[in-house]
Amino acid sequence: MEYQFTMRFSKYPSATFEMGGEAFGYWFSDELRDDQTKITNLINTIQRLHDKQIQEFKLTGKNYDLLLSSEEVEVRSHAYSEDEAPEGAEWCSNVIAGCGLQDFESVLLSWKDFTQSAL
Repeated sequence: MEYQFTMRFSKYPSATFEMGGEAFGYWFSDELRDDQTKITNLINTIQRLHDKQIQEFKLTGKNYDLLLSSEEVEVRSHAYSEDEAPEGAEWCSNVIAGCGLQDFESVLLSWKDFTQSAL
């Protein structure tokens, strides 16, 4: 999973993900931002998934939902569901994206370090 973190307008953290994972960039940049409490809670939730204390977790945001399971992570826009996509339309990666839990955890830890150092 390739990504880049930058500061928008020298004030706001921004994440850009490779093609196919753009929804993650929107989620990190606009939903998670630099909220250290939310980041820490997600890290703790991932540990609970690893320890099999929970099977799945959903975090509802303003524009995107984050869905975690013991193996996978999905970010899904509120704008559309797969059932609502026009027939023949390609499912856009800025609407939905997924990856493995370990990859997501690694990115989340990097995001935490990046946002903490930017404060």
